[in-house]
Amino acid sequence: MERRVLVRREALGEEPANPQILLGLLESVERDGAQSQRRLATELGIALGLVNAYIKRCINKGLLKVAQVPAGRYAYFLTPQGFAEKSRLTVDYLSNSFSFFRQAKADCSSVVEQARAHGFTRVVLAGRSDLAEIAAICALESSVKIVAVVDPNVGEPRFLSFPAVRSYDDMTRVGEEVKAKGFHGLKTNIAIEVDGRLMAYRPGFVVGKGFPERNWDAFIARSAAKTVEAFRKGCGPDVGIMLDTNFHFRTEGFRRIAEAVGPTNLTWLELDVHDPKSIALIRRDSPVPIASGETLLERRDFRPDLENYSFDTAIVDVIWNGFAESLKIAAMADVYEVNVAPHNFYGHLASAISAHFCAAVPNFRIMEIDIDGVPWRDDIVDVAPTFENGDYLLPKGPGWGVNVDESALGKYPPKTYVVSQ
Repeated sequence: MERRVLVRREALGEEPANPQILLGLLESVERDGAQSQRRLATELGIALGLVNAYIKRCINKGLLKVAQVPAGRYAYFLTPQGFAEKSRLTVDYLSNSFSFFRQAKADCSSVVEQARAHGFTRVVLAGRSDLAEIAAICALESSVKIVAVVDPNVGEPRFLSFPAVRSYDDMTRVGEEVKAKGFHGLKTNIAIEVDGRLMAYRPGFVVGKGFPERNWDAFIARSAAKTVEAFRKGCGPDVGIMLDTNFHFRTEGFRRIAEAVGPTNLTWLELDVHDPKSIALIRRDSPVPIASGETLLERRDFRPDLENYSFDTAIVDVIWNGFAESLKIAAMADVYEVNVAPHNFYGHLASAISAHFCAAVPNFRIMEIDIDGVPWRDDIVDVAPTFENGDYLLPKGPGWGVNVDESALGKYPPKTYVVSQ
């Protein structure tokens, strides 16, 4: 009985209307006034009776007019007064949203600072929500790192608007996305499944188990193959796949991983080994091409590997080596019939510099670039990357064609991050 009284009072206008419901109703009617009240209720997430009460209220206030359409149904239309009310409610909603954001950001910043003051450097957020995303943004301005968002009630987990990769099926979905966008290749690391969830295998970076011995086993080898197969299933046979294993194994392990991924038609297996003869031994028996060199500096570092024919593709970090030295490294590699590919996982300016390197050398293989990143990275340059049919288009401006907006960059000062195990 009490619920009936409340609904009746709402219908009579004795209770103030919920502005969010009213705005949602007016927006929905503007998009499609011929939809049924039941469909409106589903869209707004409220009871059918409440939709009927709000519609009657809007008609009585002159915000909506109603007309009968065939099949005994009704269509609703916004009146000039209705359009004006919708505009007013929109302004109020945006104002309240900005106020909420400012207050939430201040509160989250305070919590993040408290965590930092108590020595917490790695934090897990409980529950996916708008507030969680605000907290993650605040953490970007602090030495506190958000390492995960845990929410068992969410079917498709997302973080900062990006779908999370939680399974090999998710990798297949990413492979499909790469193909749909027209890119020529993708690069990945080994993912292992532990207790029903995926994680990167990174002992060479002293993350997780396996350091300092960096041994291989059958499970890791199978996981490497499953990782590549999952992406291959999504991207098809014509998109190149590069598997980057960094420093995660020793010579024996790299040879076994190469054997495991042999049937997957890799573009290359990428690895880092300090001894040129060890890489040459791996390459000699590998069923897939070998790429290496991203940690080498200047021609003197590359020369022993080239003389030992250690790799099929030389990875050159143009930013670390400098543009002029990188051109000389590429020229030296060209003598040994070895192609080069820039090591490029930085920002937009670095991508432009690496792209100019690619355009200037005759033995260019392919250039990697991060597509997803912090949400503000487009804001700190005057020209964001442009792609056409999967190709990076060289900026046409003077110099590198990309200029850093220092005033915008000042909003994101560098931080010192302390990562604890």
